[in-house]
Amino acid sequence: LPLVRRILLDYQRTLPEVARKHGFKGLVMEGRDIGSVVLPRASFKFFLEASPHTRTQRRLKEGIIDSVTGRDATDSIRTIAPLVCPADAIRIDNSKIPLEEVVRRITRVLQGGLRDAS
Repeated sequence: LPLVRRILLDYQRTLPEVARKHGFKGLVMEGRDIGSVVLPRASFKFFLEASPHTRTQRRLKEGIIDSVTGRDATDSIRTIAPLVCPADAIRIDNSKIPLEEVVRRITRVLQGGLRDAS
């Protein structure tokens, strides 16, 4: 819904300043359009991806039955904030690596200012 999206977008864009006011050095936000629409000038952007099979298996373990490929297709062609990987995002394919490895790679980038998460 465009009106709801506009209200949420305005709110989400205030969150970095709220974090700074409370003494935080940064802010972690997760979502399919954070780096492309909400905060396109964020210092760091990570685009996590996994194969459809892996994502389906993960969703089943959570007790969720849906079509990840269908959701991806719908999100990719929607008019408002379509799903895209920002050109300046660091892509991490987590199909075959555990969560701890994803965290390690992201942490290494954040601590070293690297632009590659391999």
